[in-house]
Amino acid sequence: NMNGMKIACSWIRNSNSLQTLRTRLKPKLVNHREKLSRSSCAVFIPLCHKNKELSVLYTTRTKKLKTHTGQISFPGGRCEDGERAIETSVREMKEEIGVDPQQVWGNLSRPVVSLKLENVYATVGYIGCVDDMNFKLSDGEDVRCQNN
Repeated sequence: NMNGMKIACSWIRNSNSLQTLRTRLKPKLVNHREKLSRSSCAVFIPLCHKNKELSVLYTTRTKKLKTHTGQISFPGGRCEDGERAIETSVREMKEEIGVDPQQVWGNLSRPVVSLKLENVYATVGYIGCVDDMNFKLSDGEDVRCQNN
């Protein structure tokens, strides 16, 4: 969603390197070890380099889809029974955009509550340089990067 994009872009604006960003985020990250139910969701906030600039990758839902057309989102979805938030977010990222993260840093300390009153856990990590990356997109998804 747009709030998540604004927050992620503010992290980048205030960091001059990947290491600086990781150090700044470290106090906000935890590793949720509990297994989640199917009523929980998880997203992956993929940080990357695009044209040598630290950026955040996100998806937009195309007009092919019946619901949520044009919405900005991070790769993610519903947890499978017994899955941890990090496992869900990494699995969903592979399924939706075909990318396996280089580094998984952890979950933001508290889940956000969605409009459907579901807990949404956000995992933060780094996926590398996307300049030459070939994405394997789910039908109806488009990938973009932003750094400000």
